[in-house]
Amino acid sequence: MYGVSEDPSEDCLHRIVLILRDKMKINVERPAIECCFRIGQYERDKKRPIVLKFSSMYYKQLAYDNKKLLKSSGMVIREDLTQYKLKLLKDAITKMGRNARVWTTNGTIFCKYDGEGRTVKIEKPSDIAKL
Repeated sequence: MYGVSEDPSEDCLHRIVLILRDKMKINVERPAIECCFRIGQYERDKKRPIVLKFSSMYYKQLAYDNKKLLKSSGMVIREDLTQYKLKLLKDAITKMGRNARVWTTNGTIFCKYDGEGRTVKIEKPSDIAKL
């Protein structure tokens, strides 16, 4: 999760539970979150990303399905992808620009054309070349 404001004395888990409940409308308790921590070194006026691992796929999918509720809040949820998949995602976004919707679900990259309305699964660089 990116864009969550930071306080040096914060309880990261408590903050995430509040965001999930208040902003994303997910009724979640602390045991549903297996671990939660910030990555990188603390710097004042910088918002470090938060790694969040749910205890079940159910809550992960709920959070991912409701991430649209974070629009205009400055917070974003993204999947943790391998370097290969992240490069494919970036390449697809670069190729398609603003005319397509590119997203990931469970590590799989998808692209939807605005004009054609069809969804394409992207698994390798040649899939991007065909777009």
